[in-house]
Amino acid sequence: MVWSNNCSKQGYIARSGQIFDATLVPARSSTFTRDDKKQLKEGTMPVDWNPAKRCQKDLEATQTKKNGKSHHGYNLKRLVYLKRAGIETF
Repeated sequence: MVWSNNCSKQGYIARSGQIFDATLVPARSSTFTRDDKKQLKEGTMPVDWNPAKRCQKDLEATQTKKNGKSHHGYNLKRLVYLKRAGIETF
């Protein structure tokens, strides 16, 4: 019941014939200074980052909590339709 309520709040509706999968893919944690965070939120790349440093920073990974424990990485969501044999990725 709790799972159903949480999913419906996020716009997902569980129906028969569907499988919903939310997988956490871990990524290496990156540290950013306050100035770096501010510039990244504005959509600009910090000036003092050289090309080698840019390759090492993962800007798409996020911080999330699962069962009260913090995880850093990617949150992949899939919805599989059993009758239509289709897969949606969010």
